Amino acid sequence: MTQIEKENILKNSPLVTIEKTEIILNQMKKSICIIENKNGDGTGFFCKLLNKKLLITNNHVINEEIIKNKKKIKVKLNDNKIKKDIKIKDYYTSIKYDTTIIEIEVNDENINYLEIDDEIFDENINLDNQSIYIIQYPKYCDEKKGAVSYGILNGVKDEYNLIYNCSTDHGSSGSPILKLSNQKIIGIHKEGVSKYNRGTLLKYPINEYFNKIKKKNNEIKLLLKIGQFDINKDIYFLDNTDGNYGDIGEHHHDNLKELNRLNTEIFINNKKYKYTKSLKPEKEGLYEIKIKFNIKIKDCSFMFCDCSNLTNIDLSSFDTKNVTNMSFMFYNCSNLTNIDLSSFDTKNVTNMYGMFYKCSNLTNIDLSSFDTKNVTNMNFMFGFCSNLTNIDLSSFDTKNVTNMSSMFYGCSNLTNIDLSSFDTKNVTNMSYMFGFCSNLTNIDLSSFDTKNVTNMSHMFYGCSTLTNIDLSSFDTKNVTNMSYMFGFCYNLTNIDLSSFDTKNVTYMSYMFYNCSNLNRVKINNISSNIIKELLKDTKANIIDQFGNNISNNNYLNNNNQNNYFNNNYIMNNNMNNNNFNNNMMNFNMINNNMINNNMMNNNMINNNMMNINMNNNNMMNNNIMNNNMMNFNMMNNNMNNNSMINNNMMNNNMMYNNQNINMKNNNII
Repeated sequence: MTQIEKENILKNSPLVTIEKTEIILNQMKKSICIIENKNGDGTGFFCKLLNKKLLITNNHVINEEIIKNKKKIKVKLNDNKIKKDIKIKDYYTSIKYDTTIIEIEVNDENINYLEIDDEIFDENINLDNQSIYIIQYPKYCDEKKGAVSYGILNGVKDEYNLIYNCSTDHGSSGSPILKLSNQKIIGIHKEGVSKYNRGTLLKYPINEYFNKIKKKNNEIKLLLKIGQFDINKDIYFLDNTDGNYGDIGEHHHDNLKELNRLNTEIFINNKKYKYTKSLKPEKEGLYEIKIKFNIKIKDCSFMFCDCSNLTNIDLSSFDTKNVTNMSFMFYNCSNLTNIDLSSFDTKNVTNMYGMFYKCSNLTNIDLSSFDTKNVTNMNFMFGFCSNLTNIDLSSFDTKNVTNMSSMFYGCSNLTNIDLSSFDTKNVTNMSYMFGFCSNLTNIDLSSFDTKNVTNMSHMFYGCSTLTNIDLSSFDTKNVTNMSYMFGFCYNLTNIDLSSFDTKNVTYMSYMFYNCSNLNRVKINNISSNIIKELLKDTKANIIDQFGNNISNNNYLNNNNQNNYFNNNYIMNNNMNNNNFNNNMMNFNMINNNMINNNMMNNNMINNNMMNINMNNNNMMNNNIMNNNMMNFNMMNNNMNNNSMINNNMMNNNMMYNNQNINMKNNNII
């Protein structure tokens, strides 16, 4: 059949030589290959998924019999110019899906790996009328040059069969089907029928392949970087610990003691060794470690603790479904820049305490696959991840977490954290939660439920870039410790704590320590001794619930009692040379004792005191001397059953006082 006849089969989708299609030239040269075997030539393609390098083609191109008889697959790349033998590491093949997936071991600059479109794994995906193209090595092309055909995807039949109108030919079997919009793979071409061509949606064979791996293998692959100063030293790749951790106050037993030579195999650079946690390298370079487990691991705590030579960890085949403890799992893996945890099953984990503590070179971490519904402890989870610039925790279920202390402590490169999805109703400890997040410029905690929190000490300590924070939603009625809560928040200028209930707070020392730019603190219902502590830390104006600046009042500085607002006792206060120009309306003073107070040389001018009730008040031994009370209105005030004993009222002018003042049953002695 000629090319013209071929193009007339599907006029909307002619086969076009690759030379005329620049957009996919690089894909063709290094990602698509010719596969030669006794059954006839076919097409295959290279892709990467979950850190696994894969070669994918049809089952009728490479079947199980061929794989078992061969350790390598012969392929041709770059328009038949490059020939390679591809070593088979593992495989999956299916007659139903007519798909063979081969995991390969190859490091070759001549191979580029295509991307598989994540959307194919979405249950609600709609592929109808998608523009697609197929890159292939059809039989008709002279000298085995590649070709491309464009078309429309007409839909999915029987869940996995893709129907489309792209032209293909013998030799095109195993070609990738790509979306034109993003050049990512959605399926594999397998056959042509009378009216259309058909392929397989890759979602199904890929899922089966990875399910097979999980059942077959339970292993971890590591990469260690050995420098000149590491030679002939013990370099750990598992649990390097003596059990004592001074910086976190922790002590632990050997949680990997169940591992031994009978249930754990160790391979170093493909050579099998007896069970060990370390190696003693004789030269510099990269060392590949494979740890194969023949048991189900239940405790991963401290698993890679202090393995600072680790540069890469492949956990895609590690079975974690029985694990309950992941505390300090990657403690001080300071050379790890990335960890792929997409295969982790964490549904049974209860403890993630210090899981990534001191992973100081991690820049990004994807935790979208984590199931945290049973986790209770997230203390220090990301502590000292000082290069972490972004973290998405939107998938976290935190309803059972009780401890978030130091969760982001020392994450000095985080500028923003979205915690809107956090359920904190059971959290009791938030101390140091954002401690030393020194580049944090904004944080929205409006969704936080803090009714059970008792410890907020150092919560924002060292958040030196934070300029404003809204804590109006905070319920602090059970908090006992707020010491150093905003210490070293240099750029904090204004803070409203008027919603804070501090009746149970016993520690508030240095709450605003070194907040050098703080100008205004709004408070409510806070006792005077606590206000004194605040004044030690800041020169900011402290504003009460009435809008008064209480930070400069003499009576506050001389008050020896523990109550300021809504308290019944005001004792031994001196009020000298003060001018009052205040309106006091509807002010109730009930059952208050004013004892041994001196009010001297005070001017009370143009003050209106209206509808004031003073009932059952004792005023004893008070001196009111040389005071001028001018234009002072006391209207409709009742002073009932009040005792004024041994009070001296000397040289006072009381002018323009209104009448209608009732003084009943008062003793003036």
